Amino acid sequence: LGLSHLNITGLIPTEIGRLTGISKLMIEGAHIASIPTEIGLLDSLTDLLMANNTIERIPSELGQLTALRVLDLRNNNASGTLPHELFLLDQCRQLRISRNQLTGTLPTYIGNMTSLWSLEVEHNQLSGPIPSEIGHLSTNRFYVELRLNHNNFGGSIPSEIGLVRRLDKLYIQGTNLRGPVPTPVCELVNLRYAQFYADCGQVDCPCCSHCFCSTGGSC
Repeated sequence: LGLSHLNITGLIPTEIGRLTGISKLMIEGAHIASIPTEIGLLDSLTDLLMANNTIERIPSELGQLTALRVLDLRNNNASGTLPHELFLLDQCRQLRISRNQLTGTLPTYIGNMTSLWSLEVEHNQLSGPIPSEIGHLSTNRFYVELRLNHNNFGGSIPSEIGLVRRLDKLYIQGTNLRGPVPTPVCELVNLRYAQFYADCGQVDCPCCSHCFCSTGGSC
């Protein structure tokens, strides 16, 4: 069901929960402010594309969409705590929730998302450590892209990122991460010729492809 770039405003009707046979729902570039909880009834849905709207909250019921492979909620107005239920979607390949105002942490069970190859959470207000379980995203089918930048993540860079054997792009600039880049991460970056973006004034990064200064510009 494609309704992108139409002059749609307001709310999606709760009756959408009756469309249990649809596999794709695309409402991008509209003026949708809310996702009804009934969307969790669409158990055949594989693609939910609602980027560039005005959505104010991400409902935890999205975690009921066990067939979901692509979730794109980029560039909305979503605030509040990032629903951990999203990280129970073990069939999900692309999780794109960047450029919102989400708070909270990445849960440890992100490691269950072994099909995930694109994690885009940049430009939010997420905090806490990056869980070591992120190293379980070692899919054999696609290049892995981790966009964690411009959040409030703190602590050190987990060495387990070095286990993501298909790593292609790693973005951690604009965070509060500190200390040296673990040797396993640099070994993988050098082996894969991966793009690695970091604040080189905050982390000791001998293998970064792109260094940024504390002022935000490239060093």
